[in-house]
Amino acid sequence: MLKNTGMPRLPPPTTASTPHEKNRDLYGLAKSKRGVALLLVLSITSLFCVFDAAPLIPSRMISYGHSQPHSWPQLGSLDVSGTNATTPLTSLGLEADKSFHLGSTVKETYKAELKQFIQRAFPKGLREMAHASIELYLGDHTQALPEIPHNIYQTSKKDPNLDWRSSTWRNIPDYRYWFFNDESADKWVRSVFGGSEMEKVWDALGSGVKRADMLRYLLVAVEGGIYSDVDTVRLKGPDKWGHGANFQGPKSKGSPSVFVGIEADVGTRSDWHKWWPRPLQIVQWTFAAAPFHPILIDTLCRVYHVTAIVEANKGKNQTSNATDLEGHWVGGELLRDDGTISIMEWTGPGVFTDSVIRYLAAEHNTTWPMLKNLRRPLRIRDMVVLPVTGFSPGVGLFGAGDTANAEAMVQHLFAGSWKSGSHDE
Repeated sequence: MLKNTGMPRLPPPTTASTPHEKNRDLYGLAKSKRGVALLLVLSITSLFCVFDAAPLIPSRMISYGHSQPHSWPQLGSLDVSGTNATTPLTSLGLEADKSFHLGSTVKETYKAELKQFIQRAFPKGLREMAHASIELYLGDHTQALPEIPHNIYQTSKKDPNLDWRSSTWRNIPDYRYWFFNDESADKWVRSVFGGSEMEKVWDALGSGVKRADMLRYLLVAVEGGIYSDVDTVRLKGPDKWGHGANFQGPKSKGSPSVFVGIEADVGTRSDWHKWWPRPLQIVQWTFAAAPFHPILIDTLCRVYHVTAIVEANKGKNQTSNATDLEGHWVGGELLRDDGTISIMEWTGPGVFTDSVIRYLAAEHNTTWPMLKNLRRPLRIRDMVVLPVTGFSPGVGLFGAGDTANAEAMVQHLFAGSWKSGSHDE
């Protein structure tokens, strides 16, 4: 277990926090918990990542468009499926397998890319903990893995203090509740990532849903805990998540380090691609992890990667050595005529899903069909995957049960609060 020392302090929680916690900070809690993990990874080409440690942005005063934009698209191979298979894994065919844009699933390459990303993009104060976490999760498995700290995060433009939905999260015994509005979110990001390339990414994302997505990844990646949208309702306590799980592979001692849930599982529908970019998708309105888990590091890395491409495209006419990125693929989409990409493939469920599937492939030699047709939680060493009913009860799709089902843990009401004041699509 890593000691969480030297962690930048969070701003005080807003009035949405319970009164007895108002003047307590997350730093103190993090020090008292087992918490190490990495939640994200950007796909950097093996050769580029391992051997080129020069910063992409040499100066904070230099914009993306003026920082060697020709090098941005070379960050990685996240626009490829990560499989050279010629035999499909399911009856859905190779199209389904190739819809996941994983990058390399060779464990040593995966590990090296994550560590290189940390070195390039994270502030110095976080690098040692993040590197140690990578070694812990992707090492020899002899050490106990971190538990998830008892922190809960929600974000919105408005204070949800009087919202009955948020009250289901605020009043969990032994958990600390943290609410962030736009101002407190920006303050926290700059206090933790100020001067790093991740701060540059934050600036480039602008206000709206992309920042809301990014904040959840950053919070859980650095501090660990549970993130859940403000339009969700807790049906059962976190201590009930994953009960009765089936095990895949060797049983792991201790509590899980990650909880994720299935959002979409298209089954055998041959027309799945008309409605979903991937035949299986992971929820990102609710998830939990210990600090610095590889899944979250990979997710951050992917956001970094896409932002780099978009910003390079903006700067292609500002420098003579810029590469024309028209027709460039990012994830499962072509870069749009205006040089942007959809939320799904930039900061949304697409990049989070690919990070989850890549971790399972690289660390556990498990392919995505292992997560199909789940009716009970599945535990794979440090990770628990909940069935559709877990975080999506009552949706009327994919075999989901209703909110009274024993497997229903969180209900998503799809209020779309993130759309308020946003022009993102």
